[in-house]
Amino acid sequence: MSVTIDSDEFLKTGGDVYLKVCNRLVNLLNHPGKLTNVHISIIALKFALVDAIQDIEFLKKRRQYSTHLSEGKIAGCLVFRLSRRYIIHTTDMNLIEYPIFLKLNYLVAFALGLRYIGIDYKNIESSIRNEIIFTMICRHVNQETLGIVFDNLRQRFHPNAGKPSR
Repeated sequence: MSVTIDSDEFLKTGGDVYLKVCNRLVNLLNHPGKLTNVHISIIALKFALVDAIQDIEFLKKRRQYSTHLSEGKIAGCLVFRLSRRYIIHTTDMNLIEYPIFLKLNYLVAFALGLRYIGIDYKNIESSIRNEIIFTMICRHVNQETLGIVFDNLRQRFHPNAGKPSR
């Protein structure tokens, strides 16, 4: 499936969805005394979304796509840019040492990418999730590599995977 990007709508809905996904993950992890004083940098979030839009437009031109890219390619650009910005912050000195918090920017970006392609985070095997997150944090990946990853995840795990399209 291919989609067309409306930049203004992408910024608004992308930001709204990011905040919802982030709040959901933070709430899941929010045990008393563990996660407090978590802040979202709206400016960093906006810059990441603007960068993702530029990447998508550049990819269209460079690859000579007419107006459409796969959802996985768009998710790859989105996840790459969101994971490279420091969007989630804290003033809690204990939280800074909490292992999950150290990778929360990556987890939220990955969860948002999955949501974009219509896959629930919990439906991806933990070994696959962990490997992708590890690769995003510790290895070289770019937008196009992540686009291939998300295209493959969609093909394998999407609820309609393997069903003929109309």
